[in-house]
Amino acid sequence: MKFTVILEPETDGGYSVICPAISGCVSQGDSLGEALANIREAILLCLNVRREEGLAGPEEMPEIVAEEIRACLKDRAEEGLPLTIETREVEVQAEAKESAMGVLHRIRENREAILQESGMRLPAAETTRQMRKERMRRF
Repeated sequence: MKFTVILEPETDGGYSVICPAISGCVSQGDSLGEALANIREAILLCLNVRREEGLAGPEEMPEIVAEEIRACLKDRAEEGLPLTIETREVEVQAEAKESAMGVLHRIRENREAILQESGMRLPAAETTRQMRKERMRRF
């Protein structure tokens, strides 16, 4: 997926960066490269959250990008900063991957639900530890 981002130079160096297509998706970096890398990561995290919450993927529209550019320029003018911003297109994986912890959490929830429905119980923690030790001795 490709997204347009807006880079604003900071007065003390570095950049703030916004992805207008994803509300609240912002980042920053000490250099242009770092800012772009950080916004890619922020976009992936936002896409993950949207997917986990069952929300539709974002749709980039020129009107949204233009409005964000206007807002950035207005803010800079009010702060007496140069009206210098830059836009770039960044590409991220088409489908953000779920974190390993997210997968494990989902597996645990599913396992607990299945066991609860079936009336089965997991072995006690001590029994599980003993079974692991026994398996390790065999190898």
